Amino acid sequence: MSVNDWYSLFLANRPVEMKRNVSRGKKTTCYSMYISKLKTSQAICLQVTENLRYQISSFLYDPKTSQMFGRQCRTEWKQAESNGTCVFNEKLYFYSEIVDRDLLLIIEFVEQGNNHITPDTSIGWFSTPVEKKRAVEISENRSFEIFGGTPNLLIFDKDVVLKPVGNVECSYTIHETAPFFFKCIPEFCIVCERDIIPGIMKDGSDDFWLSIPKEMPTIPAAIDAIVIQFKNNVPELERQISSDIEREWALKEGGDVKPTAVIMDRKLRVGVHNGYTYVTEPITVDLEVMNMSAGGTLRSRKKPLDLRRSSSYGE
Repeated sequence: MSVNDWYSLFLANRPVEMKRNVSRGKKTTCYSMYISKLKTSQAICLQVTENLRYQISSFLYDPKTSQMFGRQCRTEWKQAESNGTCVFNEKLYFYSEIVDRDLLLIIEFVEQGNNHITPDTSIGWFSTPVEKKRAVEISENRSFEIFGGTPNLLIFDKDVVLKPVGNVECSYTIHETAPFFFKCIPEFCIVCERDIIPGIMKDGSDDFWLSIPKEMPTIPAAIDAIVIQFKNNVPELERQISSDIEREWALKEGGDVKPTAVIMDRKLRVGVHNGYTYVTEPITVDLEVMNMSAGGTLRSRKKPLDLRRSSSYGE
């Protein structure tokens, strides 16, 4: 994987932070949402078309700040059957320490467009409070009402009257999982079996391999030295990073504000990252710019760091 590809993956997997501070509980709770299948409901106007493909899109929403946050998760596209049914059998996972009944998990059903001629279209969605009081068996499915339109209505029209267009059977529960799961992804990062998560072994023989995650085998490793060359691309690099920061700020503010980032200090963080989060405690180094008029280069303000620290992750 190239550096650019890894950086794009890093940005896609990085959760959007919440605007407001909320109370936290004493333990970390993992949640799972199981979605079985979506059916045509002509009585209430939900149409699932044979041979078209459908996808589940999920994210988290804070009604108090009208903010969509966390990491959005998209499942694989599934083709609808001849009886107007699309079988998903998908399970989504995320965790949190926050205790707040106002936070919502949004599940949206998307119909795939036609070869880039027509865009992907939302055919319905529903929401449920994030916080759960007890664990339930996956067999305890219940019917959720699906509303028409897109969940963007929650942001742009808080007083809209939601009209149900169908129903879907799901099971939302507290999920017991291994402690290392929390070290491989950050809080409010929604994942599904489609995702590749370094640190967790993917089992192709098990459709729900994240239900009982297996830790990826590792080998002892040490970093002897790191050489990073910025050459003469410092101004362009800083413009790109500033642009990414501004885009993230805009997402955090719901797209209503176009902020401008100003560089106040320059630091380099060095650590082992799996594309979702740091799996080791990173080291931070202060940097300074030299010869900005000639394109600029960066150097450490401190003496070289001794990075001969053992790590459980080979790469």
